[in-house]
Amino acid sequence: MFVSHAGLPSGLVSRQDWKDFIDDTEKEIAALETAWADYLQHHEATAEDQLRFETVRDRLQEIREDALVKWRSMRGNKPGLAC
Repeated sequence: MFVSHAGLPSGLVSRQDWKDFIDDTEKEIAALETAWADYLQHHEATAEDQLRFETVRDRLQEIREDALVKWRSMRGNKPGLAC
């Protein structure tokens, strides 16, 4: 699933849907960080480039945290259950 930095999707209904979305978001963050590291090896980043990267990464991390809150709040989740 493509994870948009626009926000949480509306079609997720089950805990597994949310877990899959969280996993996809984590993969998207990792891919972004890898692409950024690769870019930095070949280019000199401007302050604007750095800000753009940080803004998108931070937004994806916020979305992941929001999804974790939703996932944990769903019925059947036991306290202390790791994601």
